[in-house]
Amino acid sequence: MTEQDKYGMEQLAEYLDMRIRYEEETIKEIRNKLDRDYLYHFAWTGEELFKSHFMVKQYGELRQVIRQVGAPEKVHGYIRHKREECLKELVSGSICRRSTDEISNLAHTYRLECMQRLVKDYTGF
Repeated sequence: MTEQDKYGMEQLAEYLDMRIRYEEETIKEIRNKLDRDYLYHFAWTGEELFKSHFMVKQYGELRQVIRQVGAPEKVHGYIRHKREECLKELVSGSICRRSTDEISNLAHTYRLECMQRLVKDYTGF
């Protein structure tokens, strides 16, 4: 691995760490609000809480790949694979679940919105 490749992987790992810290801080703030008045704040922060948890999971998986694999070609292959997975779900998947559980349907919509963000991120990496 060249110095430039190593630097690029370090920069990507630092970016992911920053995004994870931001999302985790958002989660912490929302949990504090929910602890004070769950019924009120759930309606206003539930979406953001779900999306932050989803993004932490996705960013964490990519960060783990960078740490374990290290080889830029393999990391970029993983990113391409995840991007294609998201695009397939966004293009070919169902826009809405037809579950009898409304929260499940809403979570599916939030997941798709996160995937849109991930496609942008993966394209930028």
